[in-house]
Amino acid sequence: MVTVAAGETLVGRDFGSKPLSMMANRAPTFNATLRSTAFAGALYYYDPTASDPDNDPVSFDLPVHPVGMAVHPTLGVIVWDPTFGQIGTHDVVLRARDDKGNVSLLPFQITVKAPNAAPVITSTPPAGPATVGLPFRYQVTAQDEGGGLTYGLTGVGNMAIDGNGLFSWTPVAGDVGTRHVVITVTDAGAARALRTFDITVAATSTKRRAPDHGHAANFRLARPDLPLSCSGPRHKRRPAHLLPPRGARGHDD
Repeated sequence: MVTVAAGETLVGRDFGSKPLSMMANRAPTFNATLRSTAFAGALYYYDPTASDPDNDPVSFDLPVHPVGMAVHPTLGVIVWDPTFGQIGTHDVVLRARDDKGNVSLLPFQITVKAPNAAPVITSTPPAGPATVGLPFRYQVTAQDEGGGLTYGLTGVGNMAIDGNGLFSWTPVAGDVGTRHVVITVTDAGAARALRTFDITVAATSTKRRAPDHGHAANFRLARPDLPLSCSGPRHKRRPAHLLPPRGARGHDD
């Protein structure tokens, strides 16, 4: 035991102090949002982004992976072109290793699906024309394997389309002429179909009533040996015996 008084200096003694060892080296870490879906016949690309807390260089490999998948040895980017024969779920393990031998593993699964086909629009827009002040409607119908369809519209004025695909529009005077419309139908896989068409807008209805020319007079033979008698909506029928004799004024022979 060594006692040192205040202000006293002591030298030449070994207290057994040793320098602290350096902090243990740490393994790389992943900072990634998994991409767990791929499509047959389409390139799969995934950059998981790994870093080392000690700034050591990191290398990558795939101890578990489906046939055809590859990873860049220093960037860690995974690429794969799955075939139709690989539709289904596959296990993957990505390994990151620093130059000190520390290792981190990122296990995940990838589900390969058949390519997503776009919806098919099966309805045809009305021929028109639309008329100012009158509602114009078109029910869009479409088919899609996955369902979950949403509808969009590019048009003018107060055109609208609802969640069930009903297009509606009431043209105003400024819409007279031809107006272009684009309707989109998008499925849950972001595949899209388009329907484009033109609507001609008329100022007034093109349907007109037939002109009323009044009532036609009705003619008949009163008696074979007497002149024709005439009756109309405003004239009473005259008895045959009161008809003027043949050749009288006002009647043709």
